[in-house]
Amino acid sequence: MLPLALWFERNMRPKMTKGIFLKIFLLALLSVLDQIFYYLGAKYTSANFVASFNLVPVLTFIINILLRKEKIKVKNARSWLKIIGVLVITGGSLVMILYKGKMLGSSGMRPSTNIERHQLFGTFMLLLSCLCGASFSTLQDHVLKSYSTELSLSTFICLFSVIISGVTTSVVKPNPSAWKMGWNLRLVSIVYSGVICSGIAYYLQGVVIKKKGAVFSSAFSPLRMLIVDVLDPTVLAEGITLERIIGAVIMIIGLFLLLWGKMIDEKSKLEREEGIIDLPITVPMRTSTVNPM
Repeated sequence: MLPLALWFERNMRPKMTKGIFLKIFLLALLSVLDQIFYYLGAKYTSANFVASFNLVPVLTFIINILLRKEKIKVKNARSWLKIIGVLVITGGSLVMILYKGKMLGSSGMRPSTNIERHQLFGTFMLLLSCLCGASFSTLQDHVLKSYSTELSLSTFICLFSVIISGVTTSVVKPNPSAWKMGWNLRLVSIVYSGVICSGIAYYLQGVVIKKKGAVFSSAFSPLRMLIVDVLDPTVLAEGITLERIIGAVIMIIGLFLLLWGKMIDEKSKLEREEGIIDLPITVPMRTSTVNPM
């Protein structure tokens, strides 16, 4: 990300102030905590459970309401669309977590057993991860208003994250063997996580948030569940259960309602702006006075 930021944003990077520096550092801290809790949740549950447990849109929506960035009016239909959409997404997640359905697919596929033994701890870790992710999106939206270069912002977040996670790991695990890596799938997964899931993801998320806001950006996060549903049977040989199918349908309906409400908001805002711009300008007519002489 650093070469891209230095080249494409060399003449447009805002001045780094103390306030912006502290906010970016906080973004990096939230990013590190998000990944730690996410990895712990994935370790003690399973890939498909992690994808199912996605409350980032709900928590982002609630945080933005509390901060008064998202306006809710009881008598407004589009507000109810967004509220119902968030509740439906939450319901879809709860169906996937609480309902135990039949295993679908080949009988040779193995169900995940970790989720039964460590579901409570793993679920709590994923809840903390979602809270950090929602806070990250909301704060990123705020920072982009004063530091509007997405590539540079992503670079600084990654840089500070390396420092925070490096110092933390050195204290928690001082054994040098914990840092050893080989030319194997572990190295590939680490590089992929750093380049794609952190650097490029932060940049793309920043572009979307800058144009549409944090709530709109986070609303698409449940779609990763569908990708996991495709990859699980082929890559991890884990079967798909009935609750995942039901929950997926419910969450997609909720996502549609939430985005519908946001689109109506955008249309209404655009119409108000165009109405202000297109107001007819009336020029007062001069009244000519007739000289009686």
